[in-house]
Amino acid sequence: MKIFLSLTEAAEEIDVPVGTVKTWHADGVFPEADARIGSGSGSARRLGWLPETVKKFAADNLPLDRRLKD
Repeated sequence: MKIFLSLTEAAEEIDVPVGTVKTWHADGVFPEADARIGSGSGSARRLGWLPETVKKFAADNLPLDRRLKD
């Protein structure tokens, strides 16, 4: 079974505020979700990211000292 991270979990994974990740997502900076549950929008739709997608984003976009939690 694959495990997907919620937006909040993705923010925790790369140690940035969830509001920052929400802004990146709304602005199209954060990667497309790897999974979507439901066809609605807003709270009717849930998005998920694979841990490796989030880690690659961090490696490619965050300063070296902020890339990954230990």
